[in-house]
Amino acid sequence: MTGKIKMLALAAAIASTAVISGCATSIPISLIYTKVTLPVSGSGEMKCGKVGEAACKTYFTLFAAGDASVQEAARNGNITNIKFINYRASNFFGIYGSYTTIVYGD
Repeated sequence: MTGKIKMLALAAAIASTAVISGCATSIPISLIYTKVTLPVSGSGEMKCGKVGEAACKTYFTLFAAGDASVQEAARNGNITNIKFINYRASNFFGIYGSYTTIVYGD
């Protein structure tokens, strides 16, 4: 095999791995840019008086930190009765990612 064919085969293998590995996630993820809000759970009315958020961040897919737990989001919104929960995720080329739990309640 020539050097160009080997490089092309390697590039195809890397691209295929990147595309295939994104198929088995709980949220839709793209290779370039992701920005989605998804439901997690709900019980009760959609009307509520308070909203709380908690987030974690990732940088260069190497470092991640933060507390995006439901408990932290409820605490941040001063919520004692949770009615429903959403989840927001955004990612840009794996350079920066933000994952937020949003809690609604009273």
